[in-house]
Amino acid sequence: MDQESKIKQMQKIVCICKGIPLKRVLPALKESETVEEVHKKSGTGQGGCNATRCGPRIELLLEKMDRLKKEKKKKES
Repeated sequence: MDQESKIKQMQKIVCICKGIPLKRVLPALKESETVEEVHKKSGTGQGGCNATRCGPRIELLLEKMDRLKKEKKKKES
């Protein structure tokens, strides 16, 4: 992925209600195990939809992070 694509990806909005981009959610994803933890750390899930839109997105992102961590561990061993 080139630099421009990476920048565009980081600007994508995860929480539509509060306008929270992926770049603000990523640190919370790395430190969290549940969607609720991500909400508390990033400010998502507190808008008008009460996480009905961003909650499923964050859940998918957590699953992806978990898969990447497992793949990294396999490569290291």
